[in-house]
Amino acid sequence: ASGYESLVRALQDALLHGFGVVKVHWDERIEVTGERLDAVPLEVVADLSAEPTFRDAGANPDGSYWVEVQRKRPVARPCIDWVPAGELLVGKGQHLVNLDHARFVAHRRTVSGSDLMAMGYDQDLLEELANEGLDQPAVGQTSLAARSIVICECYVLIDEDEDGIAERRRYVTAGGIEGDSVLLDNRAWPEQPFALGAPYMSLDSWQGLSLFDRLRDLQDVRTDLVRQILETGWRNLVQRIGGVERLYNHDDLVASRRGGVVRLKDVSALVALPDVQLSPMSMSLLEMLDKTRREAGGGAVDTAPQLQQMGGDTAHGIERMASALEQTNAMVARNLAETLLRGIYLKTHRLLHRHWQGVIAAKTAGQWLQQAPAQWSPRQDLAVAVGLSYSDRLQQAASLQGIIAAQLGLLEKGHRGVLVDLPQLYRALLDQSRMLGLQAPEQYWVDPESPAAQAAAQAMQEQAAAAQEAQVQATKEAQAAQLQAVMAAEHIKAEASR
Repeated sequence: ASGYESLVRALQDALLHGFGVVKVHWDERIEVTGERLDAVPLEVVADLSAEPTFRDAGANPDGSYWVEVQRKRPVARPCIDWVPAGELLVGKGQHLVNLDHARFVAHRRTVSGSDLMAMGYDQDLLEELANEGLDQPAVGQTSLAARSIVICECYVLIDEDEDGIAERRRYVTAGGIEGDSVLLDNRAWPEQPFALGAPYMSLDSWQGLSLFDRLRDLQDVRTDLVRQILETGWRNLVQRIGGVERLYNHDDLVASRRGGVVRLKDVSALVALPDVQLSPMSMSLLEMLDKTRREAGGGAVDTAPQLQQMGGDTAHGIERMASALEQTNAMVARNLAETLLRGIYLKTHRLLHRHWQGVIAAKTAGQWLQQAPAQWSPRQDLAVAVGLSYSDRLQQAASLQGIIAAQLGLLEKGHRGVLVDLPQLYRALLDQSRMLGLQAPEQYWVDPESPAAQAAAQAMQEQAAAAQEAQVQATKEAQAAQLQAVMAAEHIKAEASR
């Protein structure tokens, strides 16, 4: 599965079951692909038939030949896989959500024999496992590749060398109902690969509390109350009638045709029974349960009624109510980020540092960056920044708008480089764009510290200097012309006086 799907499924597990699990591991296997080559000359077919990858060949109508070959290649890659909550096994005595110090963690699942052979396990051992009849094949399939085999990957802290200190080891067993019939692998292992997240922390267990656990009691009472209200309504829709025996025709009474006649021997033989009146307290109780459920579940429960309730409030009131509703969701997001996402990042960092050979290239802010994971420093801790809610983003955007206005005012008053400069204004504009939900806001602004901006600024300074020089030259020329005009006028006056 893709990384996005694995993360979404883990988050769904966390909200429904109390915890979600993701497995971060280095996957080494043999990939087998089939390929058909068309229009192959006969001499090439002879050469290919001697290769171990050759599978079949045949003639085409035009006289050429086709050849089917099978290619095998080893693949090694990092994987982030979702682990269903029911497939994770944790030993007794584990109380923390972080499983790195758990004495026993295991992943038990059902795989095919083909997957086990691709993982590199001994084929003879798997054939022996299949011949013992411990795992049944699929319908119509008898080969090992089609058999469904239960496999259990166990990560155990055990003192196998008897030096008094327990170290982590990985045991892989397969076969049988529990997947523990045959030992396939036993080796030392650096750490367990599971990152576990919980939306609500439990008091004394690694299994957190789900949203259903918090709302279960309220929901049970609400469901029973709604069922009683519906049953009362159905009874009132279908009117109950009492009758005196042998004084009316029963078949006429139970007939459902419109306008039907009920034959009676006495006009008082039938009487309508009073309807069951629904107590007003039932609806009040239902509203109270809904309010309590919304308070316990936060903004994740009954969003539409909450928004309708805020519809007639002022802007400031709506902002405060939305912030209060989002507090529970913010706590859940913080818990999942500090447990699940934190574990995924740290384990991926260590995995790449340990196994990745070569350079990783990534595009950040429009530029390609390259790094060698083998040169990374070991990381044991990190700071997790949780995304802001919608109301928090609006508050941040409004605050940034005030900061931008103050920066522009200072720049216009000539305080550039004293209290504010263009890089600070650029960062404030980017942060405001992110708060408003714009993706990649760098495409709307030019970084004043970039080479292009520096060149543009230098060109503007040169243009300004040239314009100033031209203005000074024009002023000098105007003054010279004015002086010549004055001298000419004085000369005319002198000639006239003479």
